[in-house]
Amino acid sequence: MTQGKIRKHDAKLNAIARLADSAIILITFLALMDIFAIEWQPKHVWSLLLSIVLFNFFAESLDAYRSWRGTDLRHELYAILFAWLTAILILIVAELLILNEQTYAKPFVAIWIIVTPIEIISWHMIVRTGLGMMRAKGLNTRRVAIIGATSLGHMLESAFREMDWSGYRFTGFYDDRKPAPDRRLNDEQVEVVGNIDQLIQDCKDGKVDVVFITLSLAAEARIKQVTEELADTTASVYLVPDLFTFNLLNSRWVEYQASLPSVFMKLLSQGLIASLKGLRTLC
Repeated sequence: MTQGKIRKHDAKLNAIARLADSAIILITFLALMDIFAIEWQPKHVWSLLLSIVLFNFFAESLDAYRSWRGTDLRHELYAILFAWLTAILILIVAELLILNEQTYAKPFVAIWIIVTPIEIISWHMIVRTGLGMMRAKGLNTRRVAIIGATSLGHMLESAFREMDWSGYRFTGFYDDRKPAPDRRLNDEQVEVVGNIDQLIQDCKDGKVDVVFITLSLAAEARIKQVTEELADTTASVYLVPDLFTFNLLNSRWVEYQASLPSVFMKLLSQGLIASLKGLRTLC
């Protein structure tokens, strides 16, 4: 199985995605000007520039360029559409209130406003479909481990196995605890491949790319210890909280598959220096 041919270039791919979206906005505008034989004017420069800047600003604020691996396509499309419509709305209001013109009422501009998001959404869908097909065939995959042989962890494992297109390949559970009711599932329900020390070593050896922690939040000290030890590995770490004990008012959560929210606690290391990015608490 080919592992992560694209994984190490996520930042570059995101930059290319931003550039491609901006190019679509620009090229579509110029093409429509040519089709409608519109004479180029200085105000068109500002319209283009501001539309690209505002779209990228709102798209970034909605995380439109983050990794959407394993999430519903609708959320990515919503972020793109909302960012575009918000940018255009601001430009229209600014023009009416400040410049007292009606540039955006012209036919070619109206078509540009409608066609551009369709083009951007279409190419994002093509990319997502292509990546999904690659991952289903074992390309651009990430090896996933779960800390905590719990019911929540078992649900997460089932989600991984049902979604080959997400590119997540489950490697096993890691847990130090002995089987006990309400603490850890028994060996007949799940297969524990090692303890936490073994997981840390596997991460350092490059055998695990992503770690999901499904321990109870009551084990705060243990979770902190594990994340600190994983900080000097290249593994990405996510905390999957028990929603019955987790305060949703103080967190931002990301939908993994309908009912499995994952709160970002991502530990990403570049080169020899690891950076602890921490729990994102934007609500």
